[in-house]
Amino acid sequence: MSVVIERLKFAVTFPATGKTISGDHTFGPGMTAITGPNGQGKTLRLELIRYALFGTEALRGNATDYKDLSVELWFLGYKVFRKGQKTELTQGGAVLAVGAKAVNAKIPQILGFGRSVFDIACSINQNEIEALSAMTPSDRKRMIESTVGLTMFEDLSKWASEQGRDELVRAEVLTKGLVEPVAPETPENYVPSGVLKLEVDYLRVQLGTRNWLGGWLENVRFPPVEPEPPAWLDQNDELVEQQNLRDEILKDIRYWEDCIKGYAKSVRFTEEQLVQFEKQNRAYEKALDRTTFLARHPVPAYTAEQLEISRIRERVKVRQVIKGDIERALVLCPHCGGEQPSSNVERLRTLLAGYSDVPDELPSGLDIPPKDYSLASQRLLDWSDAAVVSRWEELKDILEAPEPTLNWSQIEKERERNESFKSREWAEEHLTDLRGRLPADVSDKLKAIIAFEGASASYALQLDSYSSWIQERDQKQIEFDNLSAIPALYVEKEAAYRESLNYEAARTRYDTDFLSYQTRLVELTEAKALAETWKRVRKALDDVRTRVKAVLLPGLNKVASYLMASVTQGTFSKVEINEDWNITVAGQPIHTLSGSEKAAANLAVRLGLGQVLTQKTFPVLLADEIDASMDEDRAEATAETIRSLSKILKQVILVTHKDIEADHQISL
Repeated sequence: MSVVIERLKFAVTFPATGKTISGDHTFGPGMTAITGPNGQGKTLRLELIRYALFGTEALRGNATDYKDLSVELWFLGYKVFRKGQKTELTQGGAVLAVGAKAVNAKIPQILGFGRSVFDIACSINQNEIEALSAMTPSDRKRMIESTVGLTMFEDLSKWASEQGRDELVRAEVLTKGLVEPVAPETPENYVPSGVLKLEVDYLRVQLGTRNWLGGWLENVRFPPVEPEPPAWLDQNDELVEQQNLRDEILKDIRYWEDCIKGYAKSVRFTEEQLVQFEKQNRAYEKALDRTTFLARHPVPAYTAEQLEISRIRERVKVRQVIKGDIERALVLCPHCGGEQPSSNVERLRTLLAGYSDVPDELPSGLDIPPKDYSLASQRLLDWSDAAVVSRWEELKDILEAPEPTLNWSQIEKERERNESFKSREWAEEHLTDLRGRLPADVSDKLKAIIAFEGASASYALQLDSYSSWIQERDQKQIEFDNLSAIPALYVEKEAAYRESLNYEAARTRYDTDFLSYQTRLVELTEAKALAETWKRVRKALDDVRTRVKAVLLPGLNKVASYLMASVTQGTFSKVEINEDWNITVAGQPIHTLSGSEKAAANLAVRLGLGQVLTQKTFPVLLADEIDASMDEDRAEATAETIRSLSKILKQVILVTHKDIEADHQISL
């Protein structure tokens, strides 16, 4: 494959500014330079390549800082798509993984490494080109060993040591607290607590009953007070009649007041307009009759002749199918070459005889679906009724009419309104008369009578309830007196029950402590054995870490030396990294080199580490304005180094403000 990263397509909006950036770029082999003014998303292109490969953890900010983010990346013959909650990885149109979690797990399997290795082997951000040489040896050791995975062995070794110490501490604690327990003495006249609990529970119920009775008896009730009748109680009928008359007259007054409010407005519709509204209603009713008729009697979609031809066509098709089945059921005799009927031929021929009335050739016409055939037949039958045809002749020429402005009821009300408008003077005179005949309001007196009747009914009920309470009180007093011995008996049994419980608890603690004592003896032995085991595990992990470094460093030095010789045209051919991760070039410490030499050495070591870790499965370098803070000489030396690397790697994608030579240019 000539290229690793083939194409990037994306679109994103930043909520803070509302700015939307999109792009669709195809990448070729060698070096690609991405140039353009600030704010055009040069660095964003590299960031979204990392995001496409490794998900949201590769973004510089929070996911909420990127609105409507969608990315498509074609690489190594694969395509990854990310948009919102939708994430998908495909190869040649076949779906390999769906969902962010599945895709994030699948891509490291394809590459053979994850994001941490990618950031060392395949990516250099602004001001990071000399990051390795700028680190202290201890920081460089921690960073590289973490990336390689050696810190895992160191952490496991520390963990194993801690586990061993924990087991020694546990053994010491077990030894200090190891005391054999003493069994408690059984009390005199011991009765199991379970037996005593039954007696205590019974007495507790009795005691509760006695306490409830005592509380009930303490609530004294007093006899109800008979209500006093109002002075006008004997005038109830006259008062009701007077109030009903007042309500009727008030109702009439409110009615005529509302009418007068209406009279105060002008006439809404003239008589000529109301006549036109009546014409609209008659036309609308006729149109509605036509619509209702068609809804009940839909016009047939097919003629009787079309239905018959369709039926014949269906029978001809069935006859042809049967004939074909007969032909297939006939086999040739292997001896004479004649037709030999199979077991079902006769049945098929009998079935075919039922279709002797149909022609051999398919007549021309429509094929009406069976579901429509039945409906069409029903509609034809319906329209064969003379009454239906006659009614249609009456309705067919009626035109559609809009819904009327006013219905019949509204027209009638408008006429009534017009008439009442003419009678305003009479209505006002009638209202004055009504007000003069309005009797006094006696509703308060009626309410007092109703309240007295309710209180009287309540008094009767209360009196019955009070009599029942007197009888119940006497009975409960007898029950209370019969339980007078319960409190003392309950105290006696409760004390015996507590003594039994204390003994049983002490016995249980003894049994538990004795079992714990025996268990701790076993745990003490196990702790001592585990401490020794963890000691052996720690030693084994330290040995593995030492062996991995012994294999990694020679390979890293070899690859880094090759890359250094390539980018310096043989000026420097030896790069050496020792076990403490100190870096020398031709025996000279890396921090003492010139600017261009130091840049080349840093790239050689960094890419060499990447080549060793990735096994050259993803030979790509993403470089983000690594020359931004350099002077002209350093920038030119770095550019030359990058150009030489583009001959070693498949692709170099460089974001820069400088005008440099490249195989491909993307200008924003």
